[in-house]
Amino acid sequence: MPGVTAEVFPEIAECLGITVPHVWDLASHDDEVASTLSIRQVQKLSLVTGVGIGDLIGLESGDSPFPIEAGEFCAAIRSHISEAYSGIPAFEEAIGWKVEEFLQDTDRLYDIVNWDCLRDVAFSVGIDPVAVLPRETQQANKPWDAPDDYLPR
Repeated sequence: MPGVTAEVFPEIAECLGITVPHVWDLASHDDEVASTLSIRQVQKLSLVTGVGIGDLIGLESGDSPFPIEAGEFCAAIRSHISEAYSGIPAFEEAIGWKVEEFLQDTDRLYDIVNWDCLRDVAFSVGIDPVAVLPRETQQANKPWDAPDDYLPR
């Protein structure tokens, strides 16, 4: 996380609901943010650090011309599973990610999945993963401008 110093690690940890050692891992390993934080946590991390979401998760470009809502994404996954797999467990086995929890509660998709999962699942069903990011985060290399009440005080 460029420009982020260890002095703010406790604040970051509190904001994200993780431990300070986890923040050290995020700062030390380039792939840690994409593989361990939910999309919501990445939004918060962008807000707290001023580092663009794209930089945090390794995106090269920003906006998708055809954004897809969480419900549409989950419907596409369900359709793909019914056409190509014997059920959710077979799909999960094939792609290496658990999807049942967020398919049952699409409103929590961004609270549950990390970027690596979202990317892999989206590609497996033929969808641009950037299109699935919440619209407010699609400008990948700009820090997210959250509402004033988004972060705990």
